[in-house]
Amino acid sequence: MPPCLSQAPGLPSLQELDLSCNRIACLPPSAASALPALDFLSLAGNRLRRLPPGLPAMRRLAWLDAGDNRLRGLPPDVVCMERLQVGGNPQRAL
Repeated sequence: MPPCLSQAPGLPSLQELDLSCNRIACLPPSAASALPALDFLSLAGNRLRRLPPGLPAMRRLAWLDAGDNRLRGLPPDVVCMERLQVGGNPQRAL
C-alpha cells in the first residue's frame, strides 16, 4: 500500500472496502496490516494471481469476494472464512 494511504486517517477503523474492477495485479503485504478492522473486502474482477500474504491474519475479515481474477490457489486460512466468493478463477486452482 502506498505510504500516503497507509497513513490516511480512518483506515484503521475502515470496515468495508470494494476494490473490484480496478485491474489490480497485486496487493502489497502491508495492505492487510493497514486495515485491521476490515470485515468485508471485494477484490472481484481484477488481475490477481494470488491474495496478499497477510490476508489470513486479518482476524475480523469475514467476507471476501475474490471472484473473476487469475487466482491459482488460496491460502489455507482463507478457506475457513464465513463467506468466500472465488468463482471465475482458473478451475485447476480452486
